[in-house]
Amino acid sequence: RIVQEKSDQIASLEKQIETLTEETRAEMTELLQAQTDAEYKASELHEANLEISTKMEALESEKIDLERRLEEAHNSDKVHADSITELENKVREKEEIIAALQNTLSEQNEKLQIES
Repeated sequence: RIVQEKSDQIASLEKQIETLTEETRAEMTELLQAQTDAEYKASELHEANLEISTKMEALESEKIDLERRLEEAHNSDKVHADSITELENKVREKEEIIAALQNTLSEQNEKLQIES
């Protein structure tokens, strides 16, 4: 009788261990999936940041070219005031776009730091 009780207790403990092992496996699978998802999101954000940085560099270059042309226009007697105003507007527009891209980049970097 005692042997049967001990045998039942062992069987019960083995069943509990099996259940805990299955639960642990399921939790590990969920954690690994969450980690994979987070890494994928981080990768996407890094890629987006690279795109934004590339756009910003191109815009900076365009802005510098426009500023040079504007300087030349100011120094030339042949250029009309309309042309100068147009160049000034283009420079301002580039500056606004660059500022907006910098804000986006900052926000995405904050997201990356939060998710890390």
